[in-house]
Amino acid sequence: MAGGCLSCFFAYTSVVLLGGGLYDVEASRCDDVIYKKVGDAVELPSCAPTKGVTFSQWKYGFNLTTEKKSVSGNNQFKGRLNLNPTSFNLTVRQLTRQDSGVFQFISAVNGKQSETVTINLRVYDPITKEPAVTLDSSWDAEKNSCTVSLTCSSSSDSSVTFSWTVRNETTSGSTMVYNVTPQDLDTGFTCTVSNVVSEKSKSTTAKCSNTPESPFFVPLVVGVLCGAALIGLPLLLYLFMRSKGEEEVVTPKRSLQNKDES
Repeated sequence: MAGGCLSCFFAYTSVVLLGGGLYDVEASRCDDVIYKKVGDAVELPSCAPTKGVTFSQWKYGFNLTTEKKSVSGNNQFKGRLNLNPTSFNLTVRQLTRQDSGVFQFISAVNGKQSETVTINLRVYDPITKEPAVTLDSSWDAEKNSCTVSLTCSSSSDSSVTFSWTVRNETTSGSTMVYNVTPQDLDTGFTCTVSNVVSEKSKSTTAKCSNTPESPFFVPLVVGVLCGAALIGLPLLLYLFMRSKGEEEVVTPKRSLQNKDES
């Protein structure tokens, strides 16, 4: 049970049964463990007969509510409970993570105590965001293939598990190393992050090439181009200005020659 929760017991209550379809509730069929998402509703089965029940009580925590036909105390479930007066099933609505814990139903039939029904409720946050996938590929000359390293991560704060799917293979874990050959063309990888109530997936592809570019090639080309620009632009500007000055010198000489001839 999460810390800070107020412990309480629930006596048999005569709350009016809600009509069918008013709440999206899935019966648990007396399961020992029930998994639900935050915000869901859950129906906890009593597994009691519909007739002959002389005593019934839902128990949660370490305190007992003795008032019959009422739910007393300012407990964490206030306003979120509904008891079916026929089946004695208890419905809890708008579940929170703090509602996780052990519920017990104690009853007697025709004055004889029945076996206690124990239900372990586990409430989880649903996974709402896709996982983040990173991929790194390197050429292995000895194997004539690419070594693809993948990492999957999730921003979910609940307990999650990771799995990878490539072609028809599935492996568990947040990381994966896989060999891809040039003949494989595009190879798809899918990471799935999941908990017991939800899951999200993200896919990526890898392509292997046996002529990988040197990591120094691109910076080298960029450096050569920048160097050429730094040297070439001033040189072009100088040549342009020089040609402009020669034109200005030639033009006055031609004007003087024309005057002398006239």
